[in-house]
Amino acid sequence: MVDIDCILKGQDYTELKDSYILFICKDDPFTFKENSKNHFGIPCYTFKNICLENQAVKLDDKSLKVIYNSSAYEKESDEKIRGFLHYIYTNEPGEDDFSKRLSALVEKIKENDRFRRDYAAMNLHDRDIQRAAKKEGAHQKALETAKNLLKMKLLTVEQISQAAGLSIEEINKLANEL
Repeated sequence: MVDIDCILKGQDYTELKDSYILFICKDDPFTFKENSKNHFGIPCYTFKNICLENQAVKLDDKSLKVIYNSSAYEKESDEKIRGFLHYIYTNEPGEDDFSKRLSALVEKIKENDRFRRDYAAMNLHDRDIQRAAKKEGAHQKALETAKNLLKMKLLTVEQISQAAGLSIEEINKLANEL
């Protein structure tokens, strides 16, 4: 989409303009899925498009993606970026002018009624998404529990249903799959 906005129909690919895509994340976005305590812990990840089959071949789309991980702010060597990431992660302005000005601006915006309404609506949406994800995770855990109980062959379908909090139909389906 960025490239589409940068070049007109019929223009040559080489006429693309430089584009920078920045993500600022509170936590490391590259945490290992199997263990959330394991992560790379890099304060700044920078990506350019390369060919997977031959890394010497560059796409040269003039696009740079930078992902900041504020949870690793202490490892950032650039003092200004470290102060900014510290502010994002802790919500406490540091001693630098930029994070102090940013903090003051955030406080001023929070006083704006329209912003507060929009922010509250956004947080409700975020909480709905988090609740749905939590519910899905709980359901997956219940399915795993039921599978384990079925494999043990010690309980009836009704008992497994009650223990796992799943319907008898779900337990029967799992039993057929096993």
